[in-house]
Amino acid sequence: MSGVLGQVRADPIVPFRGATWSQSKAYVLSDLMGYRPYDPEVIRFHQSEARHLVLLAPARAGKSFTAAHDLVPYCLPTQPLLDSMHAIVGLDYKTAKEFDYLWNVFIEGRERWTGIQIERAQNNPRSGDREIVIDHGLGADGHRKRCIIRTLSASHEKSLQGEQWTNVLFSEAAEHDESVVSRYFGSRAWRFLYPTTPKPGAQWLRELSEKGESDPTLSVETFRIPKTANPLFDHEGFRREERLAELRARQRIGPEATAEHDPFFAEQFLGRWVSYTGRVLPFDSRRHVIPFEAVRPLLTRSEIWISIDYGYEDPASVGFWAITPRGYYVRFDEIYERHLSTPALVEKVQSRLESHGVQARLTTGDPSRPEVGRLFEDCGIPVVTIERNAQRDRAAGKRRLADLLVRGPDEGRPGLFVTDRCKHTIRTLAELSYRENVQEDSPRAFVGEDHAYDDCRYLVMSRPSTPRPAEESLLVQQIRQSRLLREATRNRICGTSTYGVRHAA
Repeated sequence: MSGVLGQVRADPIVPFRGATWSQSKAYVLSDLMGYRPYDPEVIRFHQSEARHLVLLAPARAGKSFTAAHDLVPYCLPTQPLLDSMHAIVGLDYKTAKEFDYLWNVFIEGRERWTGIQIERAQNNPRSGDREIVIDHGLGADGHRKRCIIRTLSASHEKSLQGEQWTNVLFSEAAEHDESVVSRYFGSRAWRFLYPTTPKPGAQWLRELSEKGESDPTLSVETFRIPKTANPLFDHEGFRREERLAELRARQRIGPEATAEHDPFFAEQFLGRWVSYTGRVLPFDSRRHVIPFEAVRPLLTRSEIWISIDYGYEDPASVGFWAITPRGYYVRFDEIYERHLSTPALVEKVQSRLESHGVQARLTTGDPSRPEVGRLFEDCGIPVVTIERNAQRDRAAGKRRLADLLVRGPDEGRPGLFVTDRCKHTIRTLAELSYRENVQEDSPRAFVGEDHAYDDCRYLVMSRPSTPRPAEESLLVQQIRQSRLLREATRNRICGTSTYGVRHAA
């Protein structure tokens, strides 16, 4: 095969000496192997020049098959001859199914290849001995050149150490811990492949994907493979699951909901990031997110509170709350920003209050940063004081917040709402999930950014209340009467509103 490893171009198939690496790669896959993907996204994946390739797909859509076959051209002799090493990293030795596909290509189907000598081939998952060594012959420097394909286990750290890799493929990447990627492979591999079904524990992988979409210089590309990419996909089983998901969604949301609104179905069968399994809070954007314009009148009739979780390298999160006379909590605005000094944060909060034409009654400060609260007090915004250990009680705060999301002062309605201005809060409350094998009250219990969650928790643990007599809640009137709210709710159910539920609608 002609070409130089590492010089990738998405050019037409030209099987001749001097062709680019991508031309040679396409020739091997289509002409020599008879591998002809017809889905445009799969073709785009094989032609990608990126260093990090995130391959998202629903269950049984052929993502492992696709990723494994992408390695085949890199395992063949190059001109000039080069060594190459390829790692298939599974959670354990048994689950690295991409190795089985490569075994079928090079061992079971060895009659396809001419001039290739298999030096070693072992496939013993129990002992962890899963390796294929292909002898390419003598290179121009007189040394023998080889291709090594090896299975590694993320649960056996010794197997991850000490090699330079051409390709590293993480089998079911969303189930791997980020530390495995960064610690053992970050600077020791030329190319990374992440085939996976989106799962809640992989916040690191989702962030990598989103950063790559916003900054092309990071050399990260994401590919979303549909179920139709696999010609053997079980469409009848899919339709059964789709119908069950539709019934679940209609029971939870309403008669106009579809299967796509069911988070489990969206994750497993549509391949979308929805953070379903292990979610911390019962937050549903269709139920808890309301338009800012619908609650604007509340701002002059409610008590205004501020909640703060301060960070500098981590984002500083500030919530602006309207606490209604009947006890509803409405987070109507937010500040979410890194690298803010404490004076700059206070200045931003004051500016935001002025823009809404309101004054804050009290501030719920970050219990670990009392100096921030003192700055607010110096500027005339009182800070509520409660017993610090009670405010920092993570388990109690989580239960209090979850209770408010389930029920409020009026039957059938939650007690806490977030307006559509609070983008980071919506994302945080919807996606925050538990880390496996970590106690609930541990600071490391959650996967994902928890700064907006923490400032919400500080507020509800302060149990803000208003001294006004009980009356019909203006918030309830807005929910019942606001034409804008009705239209927004209808649009969300029909799938036209995407923020916060963009992977489930």
